[in-house]
Amino acid sequence: MHSFSLATGEKSAAPWPLEMTPTAPRSESTGQDLIFLVSRILTNQSLIRVWDAASGTFQTERRHDSPFQVGLRFSGATSRRVASFESQGLVGGMRARQSSNLVAFLWDARTGRDLIPPMVHRDFIQDVAFSPDGRWLATASGNFYKEDVGEVRFYELPDGRLACPPQILPHCVGQVVFSPDSRKAAMGCADVLGSSRAAYLLDLRTWQRIGEPMPHQDSTHINAFSPDSRRLFTSSGGSARVWGAETSQPVSREMLIGPRGPCIGGFSPDSRRVFTATSHGIVRWWDADTGEAISSAWQFGDNLNVATCSTDGRCLIIGNQHGGVRLLRLEPASLPVEDLQKLAEVCAGRALDRHGGMEAIPAAELHAKWEALRVKYPAEFRAKPASSVITP
Repeated sequence: MHSFSLATGEKSAAPWPLEMTPTAPRSESTGQDLIFLVSRILTNQSLIRVWDAASGTFQTERRHDSPFQVGLRFSGATSRRVASFESQGLVGGMRARQSSNLVAFLWDARTGRDLIPPMVHRDFIQDVAFSPDGRWLATASGNFYKEDVGEVRFYELPDGRLACPPQILPHCVGQVVFSPDSRKAAMGCADVLGSSRAAYLLDLRTWQRIGEPMPHQDSTHINAFSPDSRRLFTSSGGSARVWGAETSQPVSREMLIGPRGPCIGGFSPDSRRVFTATSHGIVRWWDADTGEAISSAWQFGDNLNVATCSTDGRCLIIGNQHGGVRLLRLEPASLPVEDLQKLAEVCAGRALDRHGGMEAIPAAELHAKWEALRVKYPAEFRAKPASSVITP
């Protein structure tokens, strides 16, 4: 059986010894030189193993004394540091706090040794994040199932000292995200009780909140900061919105992205567009300034859990929990307006009549339009007209 490098997409020099049954997907480090796999090996333990992504060389392993899902994050470009914790998550239910639930670890990705003492918290740890410049490690904690405060802690690296007093928020903090310039952090409250619906911005130079809380309809998901760190994209309960990262005020109107549920989203490299990919499989592009939809809604089945934009902004890569991956090309149409109109008529099988209504196009005319477009644009029209035209 072949193995592949997640960094290059090519066959690796040596296969990884994947004899374990994974309970979490393989995940690539930020620096694209390491890979980890989490597997449950005993009833009450989880195992983390780290390999070199290019050669398949085994690096190290760590055990967590927990049967529940373990969360991990790699640090910065070198990926030498890993933060790990036992996640409560929504599947964890209202289980009692245990010592392993409340501790995050920072360790060396090559040796597996702790770099600082374990970070003990007062409640379930929900998320950890490294700042892009490698200066800070943040942890978010709270309980999804209780109306109690949540907190975010910022640790200064490499010594692990608290950089400021914990940031106390009204409810469980499900997520913390750093801006690309490492000057701001966004914190999102989330719980299953529906009692907290806000996101918060923090200035890391002064440790002061930026503006007012950003209200949401449901548990808040921090999708992404814009590449220039000037905007923040969030989603909640079937809608999404772009905010000013310097003011915490809305920039766009509310975008109706689909049925209620988790949503993945992000900015294009030029920060002018945002994309949404819902867990129900609905993918769409939006104008980041206005919130207007600038593409049709693409449907790709359920359980989407990966979506990212290429560095040139011309492709969107999406994947689902079943291992399916698709590439959506985002190149603007180069057809003239009259040919775009013909294409729309061929795809719809109908055209506008003189009164502004819709009328069916006769089969012979529809066939002729399709053939004319196929001859004019052979690269875009590869199917034979007889097999592609549906007679109205």
